[in-house]
Amino acid sequence: MRREGRHRGVTFVSFILIISFAIFSISIDINSTINANPIPTGTDPILYVGGSGPNNYSKIQYAIDNASNGDTIFVYNGTYYENVVIDKSINLIGENRNGTIIDGGGNGDTVYVDEINWVNISNFKITNSGSNIGDAGVDIYHSQNATVENTNISGNKRGIYVQYSFNCRIYANIIYSNDEKGILMVSAEILGYYSTNNHIYNNIISHNDGGGIDIKIFSGNNFIYNNNCSDNGYDGLRLEGNNNLINNNNFSNNNRYGIYLLGDNDNITNNTCDSNGVHAIYLEDADYNYVYNNTCSDGQHGIYVNSGSNNNNISNNTCINNSNEGIHISEAGNNIIWGGICQSNKYGILLDSA
Repeated sequence: MRREGRHRGVTFVSFILIISFAIFSISIDINSTINANPIPTGTDPILYVGGSGPNNYSKIQYAIDNASNGDTIFVYNGTYYENVVIDKSINLIGENRNGTIIDGGGNGDTVYVDEINWVNISNFKITNSGSNIGDAGVDIYHSQNATVENTNISGNKRGIYVQYSFNCRIYANIIYSNDEKGILMVSAEILGYYSTNNHIYNNIISHNDGGGIDIKIFSGNNFIYNNNCSDNGYDGLRLEGNNNLINNNNFSNNNRYGIYLLGDNDNITNNTCDSNGVHAIYLEDADYNYVYNNTCSDGQHGIYVNSGSNNNNISNNTCINNSNEGIHISEAGNNIIWGGICQSNKYGILLDSA
């Protein structure tokens, strides 16, 4: 909402020196060297789907229905036309993420993880979910310690849908050409229904019509790092949740914004936001965020801090070759701009009723 009576004109400045400022420390272990879970051996049973074994199952769901917690299900290459429901703690492994295909037949979720404590899904192509608003390639519902790794997720309504889940890991996936978001995470303001402490890293997320990653309100303390999130409709990342770490990602060539920040107390660090349609990084009603050491280039604006965004620390960013301002502050107060480079823009830094 615009605040009346505060407009003091427009000032063009090349730099701002702030006498005192606060540096927000980031002491978070993002554990970026987490490895895939190995195939259990020894006493852990392995069930087989497809292939030529005499007792192999013909469908993935048949194997799940006959599995026990802790079992591994290995799926040979082939196309499996089914909607898989996982309601046990199992290790579901495909032979090859391009050759082991789960096709949802255009109905519902292709893979649905239903309120379980542990699961690993790896080495599949997951495609052709339904087209209704809640459908997804992989839907993780009210679960914890779920891992989705080394999958190819495309041609769905949504790529991965994380609902009310925590301690999940989504990494080393290719998530592309889905009708809506590549990854959508939602929470509810109810104890036990927050999506928190999830790690999303080392993924390629591209050409999704509704945007790359969307983290909704009440989703906090999540870690998004080392992703290539480019060429999506709308935004590379839309972030409403608080206290999240967004580090060392590439958010480039998205139709609207590289990063759309609406949350508070988030750390936005070391990201590249290049050649997005409008803004590289856009803050709206976002307070107490730390925007540090990002590269924002070749868009209309580098960093745009809009109305209601207060007490943000914007430090050591490189904003170059934008058609308008490197940094634009509009009707926002108590924001710190420190260090960094603003050059080869139409204007360096613009303060509009700031």
